Amino acid sequence: VQTPVPARERILGAAYELFSRRGIRAVGTEEVIERAGVAKATLYRHFATKNDLVLAVLERREQLWTHGMIEEQSAARGKTPEEQLLAIF
Repeated sequence: VQTPVPARERILGAAYELFSRRGIRAVGTEEVIERAGVAKATLYRHFATKNDLVLAVLERREQLWTHGMIEEQSAARGKTPEEQLLAIF
């Protein structure tokens, strides 16, 4: 049995995908609502404005890319902190 994905995560996932593909300005909140499968009230309960949603998406991007991928790759490519730092560059 799969656990349902919380609405906030569905919204963030949909916005991340849409913003990444087409840009923040090209995507409206209605499209995010439709893609996430939530009601308008649900979106605005989690993110009062589109700017709040954009900030959350940017935080998610930083988490995935900066803290996730880069740290993971540097750890895999270097045994010491110096080697890991050099692996980033």
